[in-house]
Amino acid sequence: MVAVVGVGAYFFLSQRSAASQVQQSEQTTASSTEADSSEKTSESTTNQTTTNATTTDKSEETTSSETSAKPKTDITYDESAGSVTSATYGLSVTLPSGMTSQTYSDGTGITLKDSGSGMVINVWAKANDSGQSLDYVKQVAENGHDVDYDATGDGWFVVSYWNGDTGYYVREYVNDSRILALEFTWPRDSSARGSQIVEDMSPTLNVAE
Repeated sequence: MVAVVGVGAYFFLSQRSAASQVQQSEQTTASSTEADSSEKTSESTTNQTTTNATTTDKSEETTSSETSAKPKTDITYDESAGSVTSATYGLSVTLPSGMTSQTYSDGTGITLKDSGSGMVINVWAKANDSGQSLDYVKQVAENGHDVDYDATGDGWFVVSYWNGDTGYYVREYVNDSRILALEFTWPRDSSARGSQIVEDMSPTLNVAE
């Protein structure tokens, strides 16, 4: 009887021990799974944060690049008043209002377009680094064309000619430090309007020496 009880107790204890081991194994596995899951979640969050930070940095770099790439110029046009000015070159002149304007990609000037007449006006300035003379710059402006009108003053010149059906009026100011130009072109069927714009512009033009 004692032996039976001993055997029964042995089986009972063995089964309990086995059950306990199974339970401990399940708890260990569950803990390990939870740890792995927590670690993966942490890694995912870290990776996502890093990705977001990288994306933000790239976005800021793009914005900075776009801002720095936008051209700027000292020569400006007031669309409502029609005035063109430059503080650097002491330029002021009145042109037709309501024209469209576009800055040169290198920031040296602007292009204006008058939709009514088809006239295009370029106003630009650059440093006279190579020391070009007034006569040489005038010769370049004539460009081998038959000039209909030309005039020369103290540090400036004007040439006007036709190239096919396009009229040209070029006025440039030259000294040792800079070359400043106003170039007008217009189609032949708008020659009256083009001539009037040039005539109205001339008395308003001022350029510092």
